Amino acid sequence: MDNCQHVLMRCCVNLLDFYERIGAAGTIDFYYSFRFVDRQGRWSTLSASRWLPAPLHLIPSLLRFRSMTGLDKITIAIAMVRLARLKPADLQDYKTTFGDWLRRVGQTPNSIECFWRPVVVSALNEEPDRTAAAYAFQLFREAFLRSRRAFEMGLPRVELADLYSGAGGAALARLGVEVRCGERVSRILIEEGRAVGVCVDEERIPAEIVISAVPYHALPALLDEKTRSQPPFSRLSEFESSPITGVHLWFDRSVTDLPHAALLGREMQWIFNKDGAPTEDKGRRTEDEGKHPRSRNPIPDTPDLIPNTQDLSPTRGSYLGLLVSASRGLTSRTRDEIVAMAMEATQAVFPAAREARLIRALVIREKRATFSPQPGAEALRPDASTGVAGLYLAGDWTRTGWPATMEGAVRGGYLAAEQILHDSGQSVSLLAPEPPADLIPRLMGL
Repeated sequence: MDNCQHVLMRCCVNLLDFYERIGAAGTIDFYYSFRFVDRQGRWSTLSASRWLPAPLHLIPSLLRFRSMTGLDKITIAIAMVRLARLKPADLQDYKTTFGDWLRRVGQTPNSIECFWRPVVVSALNEEPDRTAAAYAFQLFREAFLRSRRAFEMGLPRVELADLYSGAGGAALARLGVEVRCGERVSRILIEEGRAVGVCVDEERIPAEIVISAVPYHALPALLDEKTRSQPPFSRLSEFESSPITGVHLWFDRSVTDLPHAALLGREMQWIFNKDGAPTEDKGRRTEDEGKHPRSRNPIPDTPDLIPNTQDLSPTRGSYLGLLVSASRGLTSRTRDEIVAMAMEATQAVFPAAREARLIRALVIREKRATFSPQPGAEALRPDASTGVAGLYLAGDWTRTGWPATMEGAVRGGYLAAEQILHDSGQSVSLLAPEPPADLIPRLMGL
């Protein structure tokens, strides 16, 4: 099972291109309607207007957002105009935090809490006050201003092991690639300034090209002392990490028909219904309805809260996944405290959960889930080329043009492949072309 629910957005064009390449695009469901609920039990829906073009398409649902006042909504509209009119130099502002920018353009504390913060924390795994402005500028311009459909959220119907190891492994096998799982690479072999292979346990595997796709914090241990003391490897220790916590709850009966809900003002940020396709399939769109222009599994904190001897299939119970991004606030919490917080939030949001019996609970904390996209982080991100002949880097933490997302991870892989081909004398572009902006955003220069 996944450590937590992974999501993507329609603007993640390279990730979608990758799913097409491995034959997994049909496993993604897209949702164009999102439900938000605050601590007062007020529900609001964010969705695109059927009639208004981008960048006006979300205004009607924002005007009906029950958790925000009229002043909150006016300030959001002003900030969106400012985002649309940012100059190229402003878009590269990696020194200012997004939180500082929001306050500078007059955002109210409530507009930040109900709109800006949930989007930034969910998409970038970091708080606005710790996020470099450039990353957030890119997020909101790409997802909310350039296209009517770019903000739609995609959820895989399968676990990432099936999606990547399954579909991805099968695609590699069709190409004649040998995949060896469950083996530990202990060292990247470098001789006379050139990568010549890897060491797997005691076996030496020669190679003309080595691509490292491990996390930034795992790479130095694979390098000899001389190599890791040189750029770009010497600065990897300066990266800061941001954690993610996933809470998995199994009940003896169904507690909701909603596919997901965003929680405002709570430590738990999202609840995902993981029983499969909900019976009330609101706001869901599959790829068959028309074409339009992070797999690490950490060891759980502890075993099951309650010994499980029952069938946990969706037909006999309910399986919910709760997500807390940038979960530093849970670092000092015990597992039972986190489960109690998840239960309180679930029962408050879905009253049917108060009558259901908790069969099983699991907490998975990934302390170094992504790099923190704070000011200064961009300067630490290396290119695919390392300065060591034959050694290349891939991953969401490399200089991909995107923050630490699955889109960024795919871009990192594509850029590494492009660099390898370039160094062999072939000029090939593998990145998927950016779809054109809708008419009005295009006229605005977005």
